[in-house]
Amino acid sequence: MDTEDLTTALRAATEDVRPRPGFTDDVLRGAHRARTRRRRTLAGGTAVLVVALTAGAVAWSTGGRPEQAPARPPVATPAPISFDGPTRGDLAGDQAYLAKVLAAWRQKIPTSPNRDLLSALTGEPHVYWAGTTPEGRMALVDQPGPSPAASPALGLLHGDEPIVIQDVPPGGLARGERIGFLFGIGNLNALALGGTAYSSPRFDIGADGRGTRTWTPMTDLDGMAFATLPEPSGTSGARLSGSPDLSQPIDAVATFEYSHNSTFAGQRSHLYGITADLRPYDGPPALVGGTTEPLLGADAVDSLRQAGIIDPLGYGEDFRWQAVADLPDGRVLRSFVLQQSGVGTRVYVMIVDRAGVVDWMTCLGAPSLDQETLFVDQVLPGGLGRLVARPGARLRHRTGAGPWVEAGVGAAIVPMTATALEFSGGSAAPRVIVF
Repeated sequence: MDTEDLTTALRAATEDVRPRPGFTDDVLRGAHRARTRRRRTLAGGTAVLVVALTAGAVAWSTGGRPEQAPARPPVATPAPISFDGPTRGDLAGDQAYLAKVLAAWRQKIPTSPNRDLLSALTGEPHVYWAGTTPEGRMALVDQPGPSPAASPALGLLHGDEPIVIQDVPPGGLARGERIGFLFGIGNLNALALGGTAYSSPRFDIGADGRGTRTWTPMTDLDGMAFATLPEPSGTSGARLSGSPDLSQPIDAVATFEYSHNSTFAGQRSHLYGITADLRPYDGPPALVGGTTEPLLGADAVDSLRQAGIIDPLGYGEDFRWQAVADLPDGRVLRSFVLQQSGVGTRVYVMIVDRAGVVDWMTCLGAPSLDQETLFVDQVLPGGLGRLVARPGARLRHRTGAGPWVEAGVGAAIVPMTATALEFSGGSAAPRVIVF
């Protein structure tokens, strides 16, 4: 039994266990923190971030308790979708097409990647919706599973001669959970089951390193909502929601461009988080000058999310590398690599004052994979010096023809008078950067 089969088998085995009301929304809000906490073990304690209420600044506290954050509005729990009743959609009266849909659904079950979980279906299949979209005719079939309390099996079909491009086994949805589908070349098309829905193609990162999502109402097709995304999104950038205030996120299951060659668990695997593959920018954290300031940990994620640095609908995030240093004026310098699924990896440099406010920040964009250059080379404001970094590398600098001055390992703040920096590590020859 492989990982996907195990996942779907466990889902089937627990289909009678129903969450308390509101549980799904709580999990969606809290899973980001839990995933990050499980993946990350950091030395030196945890720093806590909170968002200041003025100018969108981020406040920093290392006292163990965050400042009081503004109260969040209550999250509306969507009503469970009812699959009873007549077929919806503009093709509901086309009996010939509905017959083709049901025949294609029955024919697909024995060869579906989810066939083991679809073999125990009970009752008769029912066309929940059949309609015309800009991508042609589409239909959604539902059929009860062995447990009446569990969600039914679902099948998404496409074309005048319909074929199943995605199926969901019985019990695949939690009570009240909405589901959407990304399909077509580049996954440019989106369908969301039931009611009003909104689409967002990506989390756009601005020049200041903060991001936003633009939400566009999806077209209501009587029981299904449709949208064409403006550019290929893959499977990790696009998001669907029942509300533009993000209180009702909808899991968007990708069909992998009609291939339908994976189980339901595999089709939605992009919802589970990111894989932290080893990259040249990984390495031990740099505690410049022996600082005792704690590193960023899981408790920082929510505040970075509120500040617009982390996508609030991201499926996983990691701090890949960090540097922290005490500045002569009493403030703290922080630099870190933030990886988030669907957004891309970015390098940040921040200066945080002792009152707990980030009063200067820059985003350096994607980290360089070039082993011949510095990873970070950033002039700090106010004549504070220059932050240079190469994870794990031994650093030293000099001015003119003067002697080399040891600067530590991984990261350093060198004076603005420095004219060259040498970094070395491993078996590679030392490299010199001239400023």
